[in-house]
Amino acid sequence: MLLTPAVSQHIIPRVLPAQPADHPSPTKKGFANMTLAEDLPKREEQVPQGLFPRQVLIADSPRWKRASNQWEPFKMSLCSSSFDLPGTCVVVKHDGQPAPGSSVQFLRRGDRHMSLRWTLCSLALLVSLGLLDTLDAAEQRFNELGSNGICSEPLNTNSYTSTGGSFHNPGDTTSSDKECGYETARHPISRIATDIIGSNDATVLSRLPAGHSVNYFMRASDGHTGIFYLGHTMGAGTPTARVAYRWYRYYSFNHQFNGDGSCQNSKFAHIDPIVDITGYTVHAYAWGNFTNGVDCCFVGPNYGSGAPTTAAQWRDRWWRVEVVVRKRGAGQTGYTLQVYGKDVTNNTPEVVFVDSTIPDLGAGPNPWTSTQATGLIPNSTVNSMVSNNYRQGTCTGFQGFSHFMVAAWDTDQGQRIGPAYEIEGRRPNPPGNLRIRP
Repeated sequence: MLLTPAVSQHIIPRVLPAQPADHPSPTKKGFANMTLAEDLPKREEQVPQGLFPRQVLIADSPRWKRASNQWEPFKMSLCSSSFDLPGTCVVVKHDGQPAPGSSVQFLRRGDRHMSLRWTLCSLALLVSLGLLDTLDAAEQRFNELGSNGICSEPLNTNSYTSTGGSFHNPGDTTSSDKECGYETARHPISRIATDIIGSNDATVLSRLPAGHSVNYFMRASDGHTGIFYLGHTMGAGTPTARVAYRWYRYYSFNHQFNGDGSCQNSKFAHIDPIVDITGYTVHAYAWGNFTNGVDCCFVGPNYGSGAPTTAAQWRDRWWRVEVVVRKRGAGQTGYTLQVYGKDVTNNTPEVVFVDSTIPDLGAGPNPWTSTQATGLIPNSTVNSMVSNNYRQGTCTGFQGFSHFMVAAWDTDQGQRIGPAYEIEGRRPNPPGNLRIRP
């Protein structure tokens, strides 16, 4: 469905009309000294599959509350004239405060009888113009985590800046957000190349679940090899009891793994230890930073039933990956590593790639015993939370990435990050007391 300029005219912001004489100006609750927007860009846009990339509430404009003697905003993202709402609409944040920045966007009332179809088109156009995304760069799940959210990088942008030619910063987060940074602050991507881009490849995006709100994903060039990290370094004072980091990765239809042709190495993640794909199965190795560490493992440990064993199970699919680390502090007994994966393209059940909490005597070359399962002690604090995408040799294909996030807790009670609602759907509370009229 293609929106026409005629539709966009229904949502051009206008100057806020004067309030009734018996209503004071809205100078409280954060509405003071805000500049009204004069216009929004008008252009034809292809409506994305997901009309609502975050929870959208449609409600009345700020109204005067005699009991509190002040203007009180309602929680909403935008409103439209086809809903029977008196007054003017204002874009505010989900906590009820005005949108950040120098302006508050006001939407004029149009034809009261404009159909609901045109309302949805208007909402979709606001989404496509990026108005909603500018209100909050972090994903919804990150906001839900509150202070446990360490950093968030949706990677839903085609703008990247680099520092020193090696450290790259996506443009959909800014210094006012909790940005991730691996080797350089606020730069979650490390790659000694200039081929980091935000791609809107329609074929790749079509492999995401229906209804997603992703416009761009991050990738490097076809055949990329060498250092390619996406991650975050935990700072001093962050919790050590339990940490999780999650991201989405896509392997192109022609992506070569370790052992395919002359392609060597297929790194997967880097914490302590390193996680790798060899023979199309995931395994953790290099446990040298741990007391009671051993030379292990060729697979897993505890590579789960249903996890991939062929290239076809990886290629042309988006995978959600979540890594959970416990007791990562130097000298803490009982460090564990668990790595989970879910094929979101085909919506198959989540599988286990690595679970160090259970003995696995056949993991090889040395057995993973109960000593390793319960008695690992980090010699230094484990701070690297990284998607490691290193390859070497001559390789074909590429990897794509979306919605990277890190969270940490002072308690160890089974917490997980889970899916990005913007990719896999979400569970918003529906607004109530709304009246839709033809």
